[in-house]
Amino acid sequence: MKDERDIAQLRSDIKRWRARLSEAESTYCQGVANKAAKQFEALIKRLAEQRVAAAGCDLGSLLVDVRYTGEAQSITRLPLGTVTQLIPELTRHDNELETACTPDT
Repeated sequence: MKDERDIAQLRSDIKRWRARLSEAESTYCQGVANKAAKQFEALIKRLAEQRVAAAGCDLGSLLVDVRYTGEAQSITRLPLGTVTQLIPELTRHDNELETACTPDT
C-alpha cells in the first residue's frame, strides 16, 4: 500500500510541477528534479529490498556477485548504481522478477 501511495504522490507532484515549469526559475526546476530523483531512487531501492526478501537471497552474496566493495550492508544505504546492478542479478534467483524483466529491458 505504501508503494501505491508513493507512486500516487509522485504522479500528483509531476502534474503540479508540469503546470509551473513554463514560468519557473531554474532553482525551482532543480528542486523539482532533485525531489523526483530521490523519490525514484527510493522506489527502486524498495523494489530491490522486496525482491531480495521474496527470493530469499543473501544480500551479502549478491553484493559479492556485483563486485560491490563498499561498506554499506543494507539496500537503503547502497549507491543507486549498485542497486541497479543488483536487479538483473536478482533475476537469476527470482522467477517473478525474471518474468517481468525481459532480456531487452
